[in-house]
Amino acid sequence: MNWKKMLVFGIVGLFSLGLTACSTSPSTTSSAKKNVTNNQTSLEKYRTVITTDGEVDDMNSMIRYLYYSNEMDLAGIILTSSTYHYAGDEEKGIEPYRWTGTDWIYDMLDAYEEIQPNLSKHASGYPTANTLRNITKIG
Repeated sequence: MNWKKMLVFGIVGLFSLGLTACSTSPSTTSSAKKNVTNNQTSLEKYRTVITTDGEVDDMNSMIRYLYYSNEMDLAGIILTSSTYHYAGDEEKGIEPYRWTGTDWIYDMLDAYEEIQPNLSKHASGYPTANTLRNITKIG
């Protein structure tokens, strides 16, 4: 089975398991810090930047993040390489090593775009897929 099919099965499986987790109100979670002013309580989302090298564990973490994307103020997603996972450099004679490419992140955002309306039925604050695409950078 190729990695794209595995990714789709993973997203569908996590979606099925994650529906109850997504129905939790942001005000009842501990991921946001409370800001109390003038006897009013508001939730302040943590500003977050995601860096990923596209290995399977990072792909799984990205899926999990998307289910909780309403809980954070995401400033960017950066897809980069690592010592153990890189695209190579033809000009320098460096061969790619275990590189999964860059399409997977956009495939995942396409899949998120399909489920985002349903997630928004259970909790507010989910960013649109286009918002996430605009803050996703390669490099």
